[in-house]
Amino acid sequence: MEVYSDDPVINRLRGKLVEFLKGRKRDDDKLKKLVEKCGSHPRDDLQWSPTLGYYLVVKSRSKASGFENNSYLSYLRKTWKMNLKKKRTEQEENPQPTEEEEDENTMWSETPKVDRARKDLLGFLRGKEEDRVQRAKLLEAANSTFEEAKLYYTPLLGYYFEESNSAKKKGWQNITLRAHFRRIWGADMTIHHQQYNKDLQRKKYWENDDFRQKNLDNAKMRRNRKRMHLVYVAKLVRTRDDLVVYYVGKTTTREGLFSIRRKHFQPAHRSLIKDRLETGEYKCFEVKVILCRDAFHQEQTEAFLMAFGRKRNKMNPNATTTYIITRTAALEKKYRQKAIEMALDMSIELFEEVDEESGEWPPKWATLEDCSELPLTLKRSEVIERWMETEKPNGEKKLMNWKNVVDPEAEFGPNPQSDHEDDDDDEEEEED
Repeated sequence: MEVYSDDPVINRLRGKLVEFLKGRKRDDDKLKKLVEKCGSHPRDDLQWSPTLGYYLVVKSRSKASGFENNSYLSYLRKTWKMNLKKKRTEQEENPQPTEEEEDENTMWSETPKVDRARKDLLGFLRGKEEDRVQRAKLLEAANSTFEEAKLYYTPLLGYYFEESNSAKKKGWQNITLRAHFRRIWGADMTIHHQQYNKDLQRKKYWENDDFRQKNLDNAKMRRNRKRMHLVYVAKLVRTRDDLVVYYVGKTTTREGLFSIRRKHFQPAHRSLIKDRLETGEYKCFEVKVILCRDAFHQEQTEAFLMAFGRKRNKMNPNATTTYIITRTAALEKKYRQKAIEMALDMSIELFEEVDEESGEWPPKWATLEDCSELPLTLKRSEVIERWMETEKPNGEKKLMNWKNVVDPEAEFGPNPQSDHEDDDDDEEEEED
């Protein structure tokens, strides 16, 4: 059997495609499926005839130079072998570490036990075997999870996530479970952390009493900080036609960051805001940060603003102001109806610009009832431009200003007694 790829699965699939093309039977759907499974791209200029089977049409100018129509089978064989030879030559000249070596030589967790478990999980996923029981055990040991409903399996890819049609139109590709975890864990383990956590470095630093005490004090300070439940609104403006797109999100933090979620502007994280900024057509502004009384009012406020935006989008799909819609918590019926009624009233806008001396709405420690009274106030001091952290606006490196609040009750006054118990879970991720 001829070799077309070093990957045995792809090589076997390409062999099946060769046998199909040798038969010279016409079946466009089967051909397309086989070509895509082989990792190749279907050609739009394919023709078929009983004598040649599938062949590529040569343009008139090329025919005048002596070129003839080429069979698709010959074209694929030639392309595969040329690419295989090129790949092997590059590997000989610049030997690259194997997937196994990359996984083993990379640190995936600061905890040695979890790091070892994650390497074992990656080794299992490299084998592309379908074993739910073994996968569940390794996931538990690796202290990791994912959304089971979106996971699929094929012998070619192993376990992978199927992107939605709208995501595929934006250029997103299906991603394997192994690649998903490598990206998540790798983003958390920067070069600094990897270097810091080498055994000798760790021993050197932790033997220093001042260093150890400083870290313990910082950890204690973070534990004692009050949790802040924030809802934020970002405004994306398309520069070529002034289209305005609003994004509503939420974040819960003890780190003191009183602003939009910073991950929207970091390359390692997926975000609908980041997707638009990377096109180069949009500018992003943080326009509102709402401090909610507790997690219940935070989730319901996000859902209320999203319901208002969803109805406005349906009323006028071609409007110059639109809203990005993401998944939220279920909104109470009376507030859902209220959001729809306010959206139908075109005299009500999401924001009303006011002077700096005017009062703020909603107030700090806001409830759902507060936030359901639109419009929200918007002061010039609240509008802050945001950009990707890799960019240099105006040709110079410029850091973004992030507001930090060490003690929210000391700065904004005491939090009124809440009717809803606030759990003590870790920071919550909003849906994109």
